Amino acid sequence: MRYISTIFAASLLTLSLSACHSDNPNNNHLTEPATTQAHRHLVGSHTGTITASMMDITLDPITNAQVVIAEQDSTASVTLPALTYASMNMTLPAITVTGVKVTEQNSEYTIAPTTFAGTDGNKAYSGTLSGTCLNSQLTLNYSITYGRMPQPLTCVFVAPHAHK
Repeated sequence: MRYISTIFAASLLTLSLSACHSDNPNNNHLTEPATTQAHRHLVGSHTGTITASMMDITLDPITNAQVVIAEQDSTASVTLPALTYASMNMTLPAITVTGVKVTEQNSEYTIAPTTFAGTDGNKAYSGTLSGTCLNSQLTLNYSITYGRMPQPLTCVFVAPHAHK
């Protein structure tokens, strides 16, 4: 009986080890999953238009706004541009959001909702960022509460995107 148990255990071990081996002789290296490479598609400087609103007031669009997306390990960092709205006597600094996850499915890139917070001098800020890149158009949706703002500034950035 012990002999049969030993043969059975050896057979299971052999089968389990051979099942883990790739049948493709050209696959000699490990590759990153597609979700960790998706952010690379968006890396670069993007010039577009920002439309913003606060407390049901639509602000004048900002054209030629520049958003920079950089690679950061297996995620991206997104630098949102400084914003100035003279009509509301409001200036917000450029803010870099780190740890942004990007996924890809059927050539649509999705920027996962990401919360961020920090300080600029003695003013605190917080917000959320999400977005998509579809049909050669990058769209970022973000909101920022800066300093003592009573409501967040809600922004939509839209820019053409040349696929790499």
